[in-house]
Amino acid sequence: MIDSDIKARADLGIDSIVHKNIEKAKIQKPKIEFDRLKMYFSRPFTVTENLTIYEPTIGAIIDYGEKPFFEMLNRLISHTTQFRLQL
Repeated sequence: MIDSDIKARADLGIDSIVHKNIEKAKIQKPKIEFDRLKMYFSRPFTVTENLTIYEPTIGAIIDYGEKPFFEMLNRLISHTTQFRLQL
């Protein structure tokens, strides 16, 4: 059965298509240089033209409000299984 699956995949060219897509993604993916020291001192980190990451200072968290800040942060870093209880 395994041999027939491999033969069927080879006949369809699925492996070659997947391999080409992987190679294409490798070529298109730019390497992002990340400097941790800059983030520790709240320097902006530009990922793309439309996305910049800022490391908030304690003062920025106090100004925004601790509870709203951590509620917002939780929504950004949560995954779907954490919301099962609420649903």
